[in-house]
Formats: sequence, structure tokens, C-alpha cells
Amino acid sequence: MKHVFISYSRKDSATVDHIVARLDEDKFEAWIDREEIHGGDLWREEIVEAIDDAYAFVLMLSPDSVASDNVRKEVDLAEGAAKALIPVLLAPAKLPSRLRYQLARSKSTYSRVACTCEITIQIALSTRWNPMD
Repeated sequence: MKHVFISYSRKDSATVDHIVARLDEDKFEAWIDREEIHGGDLWREEIVEAIDDAYAFVLMLSPDSVASDNVRKEVDLAEGAAKALIPVLLAPAKLPSRLRYQLARSKSTYSRVACTCEITIQIALSTRWNPMD
């Protein structure tokens, strides 16, 4: 387990990129599909393996992400692999029933992303991450 998997809608890329940059500054290796999947790769397999290898799963919540079938599939895979699920609310979104069940077990959802250090703290606490490992 070597990274934090980032699940998001491409429509939220600008905000997500800001958060990923901050996670990188805080010494977390964030796995994001646009950076890790290259032409010719079998993207479905890459995503499954990335979730399996992750020590935490950060779900970027927005109206676009909760409507995404790919995001739902990623959440299903993370739940099946018993990954620490950390939801981050990018924009107010009505959670569909297909996501509410998985999110019921998460401890918190952030109402804003202004302070990404809170995300870092949540990842560290939920996974017992140690920067010295």
C-alpha cells in the first residue's frame, strides 16, 4: 500500500488538482487517473489495482461526481477492499442512495476544501499513516 486513491469527476479537475498538490506537499502520494494511466494502458485494470494498492480512498463529492457511474464503481471497489473512505465535499450534492450506504460508515464529510490540511489529518488518523514508513 503506497498511495491515496483519488476518486473524482473530471469536471472538478481544477479543484481536485489543488487538493492533490497539497497532499503531495504533505508527503502523501496521491494516485489520480490523469497522471497515472498512460496511452495503451488497460485503464480498468489500472484503476482496480490502484484501489487495491491504496491505503486510503478519498472521494471528492460534487454534483458531477455523485452522478458518475465510474465514481460509483470506484467506491464499490474501495468498499470491497475495505479501504479507509474519506469523503471531501467540493460542492453541495444530494447523495444518491447508491452512495449513501457506503458513506454511512465514514466518520466525516468536509463542508469546504479551504483547509486541505484537515484532509491530511483525516487520512493520517483513519489509516494510521506514518511519514517515517
